[in-house]
Amino acid sequence: MKLIGVLIQLNFLIPIIFSFKCGFNSLPRPKIQSILPINNTSNQNLRTLSSYHPLKIYVDYELIENSLLQETLDSIKSAFDLSLSIFKQLLLISNNERYTFEAYQINSAHSTFTADEVPYLLENSKNIEADLFLIVSMNTLGNAQARAYPIIKNKNTNRPILGVVELNTGIDTFSKNHIIFISNLLLHEISHVLAFNSDLFPYFNKLPNLQQTVSDIEINGIKRQFLSTPKVVEKAKKHFNTDCLLGVELEDQGGSDTAGSHWEARIMLGDYMIGVDYPEIVISDITLAVFEDSNWYKVNYYSGGLFKTGKNEGYNFLFGDCVNKNNEESNFKLEFCNNQRDPFCSPGLIDRGYCYLGIYPEDENIPKKYQYYSNPLKGGWDIANYCPVMQNDYEKANNFYYYSRCNSIGKENYTEIGEKLSDTSFCFMSSLVNSSLTEEIKSKYSNEKAICYEVIQCDNTLKHYTIKIGETEFTCKNGNNIESYEIEGFEGTITCPPYIRICSGTKLCNDLYDCVEKKIETIYENNNKKINPDNNTDNDPDNSKKKKEDEENKSNDDNYVIDDNKNVKDEYENNENENEKKPKNTLLIISIIISIILIAIIVIVLFCICKRKKDNNINK
Repeated sequence: MKLIGVLIQLNFLIPIIFSFKCGFNSLPRPKIQSILPINNTSNQNLRTLSSYHPLKIYVDYELIENSLLQETLDSIKSAFDLSLSIFKQLLLISNNERYTFEAYQINSAHSTFTADEVPYLLENSKNIEADLFLIVSMNTLGNAQARAYPIIKNKNTNRPILGVVELNTGIDTFSKNHIIFISNLLLHEISHVLAFNSDLFPYFNKLPNLQQTVSDIEINGIKRQFLSTPKVVEKAKKHFNTDCLLGVELEDQGGSDTAGSHWEARIMLGDYMIGVDYPEIVISDITLAVFEDSNWYKVNYYSGGLFKTGKNEGYNFLFGDCVNKNNEESNFKLEFCNNQRDPFCSPGLIDRGYCYLGIYPEDENIPKKYQYYSNPLKGGWDIANYCPVMQNDYEKANNFYYYSRCNSIGKENYTEIGEKLSDTSFCFMSSLVNSSLTEEIKSKYSNEKAICYEVIQCDNTLKHYTIKIGETEFTCKNGNNIESYEIEGFEGTITCPPYIRICSGTKLCNDLYDCVEKKIETIYENNNKKINPDNNTDNDPDNSKKKKEDEENKSNDDNYVIDDNKNVKDEYENNENENEKKPKNTLLIISIIISIILIAIIVIVLFCICKRKKDNNINK
């Protein structure tokens, strides 16, 4: 392992930088090296008893264990554990690819490593059974929090199997919620090692009718770069509600560090694979589709439907202006705001903030294609094509990551007027104040605010949802429209977002980790219902009640691909078993058809013979 440390410190591998801000292209990148797994089917380290297993990532901390305070090391390890738990639930891999790292041999024709160096490189990985081996180190990375890069891939499949994650020596391990912050950072970094990496896109294999993974297309006079893999396109079409889509746009802002290597922030704001830090961090089905399109992983779409940017907004959201240039107002009210510093909710309604809009310095030179206002220096967030979006007051954070969240890790601002943080709370634009409060309090909170209210029920049939404002319950009945309401007993109004922006999964959730856990709980609950003797259907011979429940679950949970299996392994084993049965069933059908034909021929022959005998008797 000492060799790895030397190579890292000398930048021998010239690593790729990924961080918040992620600097993918800040340094030249070498080709990822290939090694060839030994083809030995008798090797018991090669598991082939079942089809797929949850992705197993082994993390080696040897390079940092003796150089950090125990408290800092424990925080980093906890953050890794949290992020790896997500990958374990979301990604599966063929058991034909799981092996111990000692089962590799160097392919000298495709590597800069010598045959002697690779075993030393993997010194601590001997007899460790894993799908990806990560080496962790600390380094001075300037304003980047971390960087990560794959260095070795399987030559047969091209899947990365060994990578390095470097953390900045100054990484914050003291502020509140720092473990969640580092875990989110690691989700981003490790995804670059696994698949989301422009150096890896060309290696995506076995994609039918795919000429190239990345396409350059000019739309509305703007040249854009798209990731055009099949599942990504399918998921994006469904999310944005448009058939006119050839791919999902990659970033063109943020300089060479960010452009071309992450999602375009304007249309994917909030997804964890945009190129810079953003208060709202969620996992989209579109990003999960990247892993599936690599053909290296099977994917469980357990995202919880939290990614809401552009949901059902159509083609114009993707390729039109975010702001109407005639009246200078937002074309999409849930994503883009109107007035500088006005309170505003994040697109997924899980964060509170303000409208990021202002006047840039004269030397900023906002590109003409992104000038939406009569003042050419007026614009929003540069990384989002200068569109006005929600941002946070970082100066108010006071060593407090995610203080603006609506879940329990955030900070309540308006307890006097009914704000509540919980794992089912969401952000609403509201000026509601209880009429029974003092005039002083009513005057203090009379302006519109971005405030968190608890959502207590979703009605998927009527497309209604019920919220609590203090102790008062109110039902938003606006379906998939945006409407403002007055409530009896309150002064002011509340704006209710569309139903689909709040109720997007089987269970309400507002945090990417919580959504994954709740989805797993739902799977086990459904499975337990199947085997629970109390849930018999003796009094319901037509199973009408169960059918109705199944329909409701299905319609309320179209973001997920697995709904009722005991576990992930069973799901894919069952699928394979079904596939094995199909050829047998086909042969059986063919055999029956042939038998019927033979019987028909025999009947016809016998009939002809009998008829001939009868004719002969008549002639006689």
